[in-house]
Amino acid sequence: MDPQVLRDYQEERLASLTDHAYRNVPYYRSLFDSLRLKPSDIRRPEDLNKLPILTKDKVRTHFKDLQALNAWRYFPRKYRTSGSTGPPLDICHDRRSNILEFATYWWHWRWAGYRLGDRFLAIRNRVFEHRGGERRLWHFDPRLRCLYLSPSKFNPKEVELYAEQIRKFKPDFLKARPLRLYLFANALKEKGITDLRLKGVFTGGHNLLERDVRLAKEVFQCRVYDHYGLMERVADIRQCEIGAYHVNQAYGIVEVLDPKGNSVSEGQKGKIIATGLHNWAMPLLRYETTDSCVPAPSTACSCRRRLPQVHSIYGFVEDPVTTPDGRRITGLDSVFNVAWGIKMGQIVQTKRDKIEVRLVKDTSYEEEDGKAILEALRVRTGDGMELEIALVDHIEPTEEGKFKWVRSEII
Repeated sequence: MDPQVLRDYQEERLASLTDHAYRNVPYYRSLFDSLRLKPSDIRRPEDLNKLPILTKDKVRTHFKDLQALNAWRYFPRKYRTSGSTGPPLDICHDRRSNILEFATYWWHWRWAGYRLGDRFLAIRNRVFEHRGGERRLWHFDPRLRCLYLSPSKFNPKEVELYAEQIRKFKPDFLKARPLRLYLFANALKEKGITDLRLKGVFTGGHNLLERDVRLAKEVFQCRVYDHYGLMERVADIRQCEIGAYHVNQAYGIVEVLDPKGNSVSEGQKGKIIATGLHNWAMPLLRYETTDSCVPAPSTACSCRRRLPQVHSIYGFVEDPVTTPDGRRITGLDSVFNVAWGIKMGQIVQTKRDKIEVRLVKDTSYEEEDGKAILEALRVRTGDGMELEIALVDHIEPTEEGKFKWVRSEII
């Protein structure tokens, strides 16, 4: 698409969004009035620097005031983020932004040749948690033509059963977080399984490492298409078949800033500040993601997509947990979804057969919250793991300022 067409579209959406925010969102009416700004003062992406950055702490403090007074018109749903830099956030999405999210996935997957109706695999925990299916290895969803694989059983004994089922299913694509992709591909490689060829692998949610790409290409004989996005729905960056990361300008406005709030030059690392253009239930203007990237030179990509490029995205990180029976499990952060009475939580594997769950209590915390988390964790780790709760006042971030939901001290 012509860059000017995208630019015009961004300005049109931004104008509509700021008009709506001023009229219907108490937080922004107060903010604009205090700065003596009118919605008409924010019409171009460059105008956004007239507004202060919206931090995660501000979203937590002003959660109610950030919701539109007429949000009910947009059929909002409440979600909770992963909280990769601290306590999780509550966010409201409207129906249109949820539909757009799926459309954006299909748009990106087409770059690899995907068409609606093609069969694909997805490695995901929550499908099995909701079904009480800790003993199941897979589940088929006929609506999506998707075979979900449980990531909690990637061990030498079970991997051949996975491979047999995949051969019967004959998928074209695989969707997984990078670490889950690595663990699954490595388990297949160790068993000498090399006949599961795919057309493409889609990753996201965590940092994609070069080792993940190399192993996926070796085992599945295809390219990896990575993406960067957030539950807050403010930014969308997609990797093409050449390997370049392209900013989806129709989705949101992405700024890359230095610590002083100035735009960084090409080749310099900066923090991602983003404005989503489609969530009317709870608009987020100049949202501080706490992730970073490096803007790439503004040269044409050989994929012929005329979108801005970035590289070296620094985002979410996690460690796998190794169980006494040899399984390596990822995505355990989802166990915190069963309890709302905590500010922060962290799973720390201190020994091969021991996990400490560190919790920072909220005022509504009850003993049942801790029990619910342990029960959900027990389903995933099995009976051979000792689990205990440790109530703490604070959980330290990593050196990069990130927060690990799952940390291993035995790697």
